[in-house]
Amino acid sequence: MDQPKVYEFAKEIGIETLVLMDKIRKWDLPIKSHMAELSQDDIAQIKDKLSEEENKGKKKTTKKKTAKKKVAKKAATKKAKKKKTTKKAASATADTAKKTTKKKTKKKTVIRRKKED
Repeated sequence: MDQPKVYEFAKEIGIETLVLMDKIRKWDLPIKSHMAELSQDDIAQIKDKLSEEENKGKKKTTKKKTAKKKVAKKAATKKAKKKKTTKKAASATADTAKKTTKKKTKKKTVIRRKKED
């Protein structure tokens, strides 16, 4: 049976060849290039190491996702509070503008009456 080459195995498991070669070097496996043939032992070692990394990565991403959800929830709460505050401020500004307008119209009518006398 033909032994697969590193690049073929990388394609088979869905990893880029360069990424797989970097991992192989990091694990100090005796594979020199992407054209090297892999024995069944080499393939088993690579699969074991990849599954170990995958399990570690899942634990880390679960923690990260939980933290991100908490941060997103806090941000959403802050936005909601800000909207409420903005609406209150806008309505207060509108009320103040109405009162000012009423005062100005009252003054104008008072002034006109005085001139008529």
